[in-house]
Amino acid sequence: RISHNAALSACGRASEWQRACRLLQNFRKSSLQPDVITFNACISACASGTEWESALALLVQTELEALQPDVIGFTSVISACENGGHWALALWMLHQMSRRSLEPNSMSLNSAISACEKCARWERALRMLTRMREQHLRQSAISFNS
Repeated sequence: RISHNAALSACGRASEWQRACRLLQNFRKSSLQPDVITFNACISACASGTEWESALALLVQTELEALQPDVIGFTSVISACENGGHWALALWMLHQMSRRSLEPNSMSLNSAISACEKCARWERALRMLTRMREQHLRQSAISFNS
């Protein structure tokens, strides 16, 4: 399983989301069961390829496999939404994290802030920046430049 997950992660770093999805299909054909790390790696590959729909579908598939999506999976979907210009979906994903008692991290919120900025939703971006401050999350140049 480790070598399969490493291959999926490499696809993500190379923005080879289609290859990552094929590897996930092959993973299922083997005797190995995908875990949350497997799905996260494939979701991340989709996010780097701006494939927000595929990233979201994989997050849903994670739950259908009786696995619990984590902050990494949600953050990758939020990043895919940012790259695809879907600010409302990015905010909805933050809400879904809270419903599952998952705390968004700086990366989650920075991606959502950036998604709002790209779609001229500056009021929403400012609210999330305030949220970061209230939650004592590290704000970076990304937080403020968005």
